[in-house]
Amino acid sequence: TNDRAIALTEALLLLSRAGNSIAEPEIVDLSLLADEAVETLLTLAEKHSVFLTIDGSSADVVGASPRWRGDCTHRVSSLIENGGAPPEYPTV
Repeated sequence: TNDRAIALTEALLLLSRAGNSIAEPEIVDLSLLADEAVETLLTLAEKHSVFLTIDGSSADVVGASPRWRGDCTHRVSSLIENGGAPPEYPTV
């Protein structure tokens, strides 16, 4: 679909930009990145009749924020598009 092509293109651009420099490792809160992913993918979720919710507390990791952000968004997008939740409870 067009939405999938756009998401893939954005992910590839992010990867290409991230690969051009070596970022200093930093502490990244995955719960904040998950919030961003939900906001970014809300339209896609609605299109697939999936309800997105964040349930959890801070989850710190060490690494490059842009790479963690891209990975988080990609994983949530995949769950939405490939049915990551049972049909009776379409929540990711």
